[in-house]
Amino acid sequence: MRALSVALCLLLMAGCGLMGHSGGNIEVVGLGDEPARLAGDLKTAIYRSRDANTATFVFSDLTLDDLKNGRFADGRVICVDMAWRPKAGSTPVDRTATNCTVRQVILTGNATGVYDGAGFLAPADKAGSNSFGGSISGAVLRLIESSSGFDDLLGPAELSGSFTARRDDAAVDQIAVRLNTEVTRRLGHRFYVLGF
Repeated sequence: MRALSVALCLLLMAGCGLMGHSGGNIEVVGLGDEPARLAGDLKTAIYRSRDANTATFVFSDLTLDDLKNGRFADGRVICVDMAWRPKAGSTPVDRTATNCTVRQVILTGNATGVYDGAGFLAPADKAGSNSFGGSISGAVLRLIESSSGFDDLLGPAELSGSFTARRDDAAVDQIAVRLNTEVTRRLGHRFYVLGF
């Protein structure tokens, strides 16, 4: 138990940011009196699109190759689903507006915590393009599932920042299978982090 706490502390202190080559800076900050913070450079930023108004993003500090092949070391994976594209001049943009769901999975040792929430994704590009940039704000996350031995150092937290993701539909589909399988194994019951 102590080893898992130390591992997660090191992960938090080292910083885990977002994007790598695609670019961006998304951070998760605890809402407590002494907030933990997850931020820095992540290695994977990809997305898939089924139509012009929706998109699914995968961000991680694990490499794309590791994610596709189910090699899950200590790290985190953030999955964002944009449910609808805001329309300039007709969509209210304030802290209560939401158009995306967010799930963050923290993997440490053999323990796992899954955080869930919703926020507002403001796109800078159109879904379906080779790259898709934008920003996320106001996404409050809470721990909804965890395996034994997982120490929740974040508590309720807010995710926000900007990103640019590369389109790779096949990779997102492959990661969905691998990630759902791994989280199901760690939690001991069927759990879907990322839809197909």
